[in-house]
Amino acid sequence: EIDKIIEAIQSGQRVTACAEPERQSQAWTGRILTTPPGMAYLRIADGCDNRCSYCA
Repeated sequence: EIDKIIEAIQSGQRVTACAEPERQSQAWTGRILTTPPGMAYLRIADGCDNRCSYCA
């Protein structure tokens, strides 16, 4: 399907494409822990509802 999209774009057409839902879910593999147990990094975008003194 990607080859058809590329051809359409190269010919000057505007293309809107969306993956099928089952393909999107297969691409997600979840998070991989890279820290020892009892410790984890938290992306600022994920946020946190705890009120720890080192963040306040």
